[in-house]
Amino acid sequence: RVPGWEGQAHGDRYTHAVLGELCSIALNMPCLAVRVALIGATVLLTAAGCERPGSEQERTHPEAPTLRAEEQYWIATPEPLPCVLQVGSARLEVSCQSSRYREHDSVRFLLRIGSQGQEVVERYEASSDGIAFAGAGSDRFEPPIPLVIYGRKLGDQWHWSGINITEGEPAVPAKATIRTSAEGLRHPSGPLTALKVTVSLAIGAPSRPREELVFWFAPGLGLVQAELCGYTRTVTSAASGDASR
Repeated sequence: RVPGWEGQAHGDRYTHAVLGELCSIALNMPCLAVRVALIGATVLLTAAGCERPGSEQERTHPEAPTLRAEEQYWIATPEPLPCVLQVGSARLEVSCQSSRYREHDSVRFLLRIGSQGQEVVERYEASSDGIAFAGAGSDRFEPPIPLVIYGRKLGDQWHWSGINITEGEPAVPAKATIRTSAEGLRHPSGPLTALKVTVSLAIGAPSRPREELVFWFAPGLGLVQAELCGYTRTVTSAASGDASR
């Protein structure tokens, strides 16, 4: 059992940390129009706060399919993989690549997304328990937020509690409600049904607005799309890496 994977994640600090790195990518783009659109979108998204509602009730679906490690919801991509980064109306072609290192009984992956030498880093953890999100940019969660818990049912909902740490700032309490569902997606390999994981995040004071992160996992393909507060990243070709834990 991993501490914090059940229980009761997020606010403005996380949004600003990630959008700051996206702005760095924009400033290094060769096309002026793309730079202006990307920077403008980050400003608007920062002001908007990405508020969405969330639920705190735990739900189970005993008759639904079980989430299993054999479905290969995580695929390592050691070679650069073409992706599209969507920030507001700006559409940017980038590459993403994962590197891995072992920590205790789990494997952590750094998913690097960038162009022209600029990067946004997303952090994930894969273990025999499932797949978790450890943060992005200069922002991280302790313990990582569970996105896929093997043995749970499709449609289940669970809670997480822990802390949010932004570089250079004190840690603050955080909590999340995680919901799973099935959703159809278009993919270079053809139409598919993905495991959609929606994370409703709250950080700090209860009066702060929630944010919503969404992740799409496809059996045998891994993480094919992610919507963090400020940008959406979509893999545009099938992964050629290995299923890995």
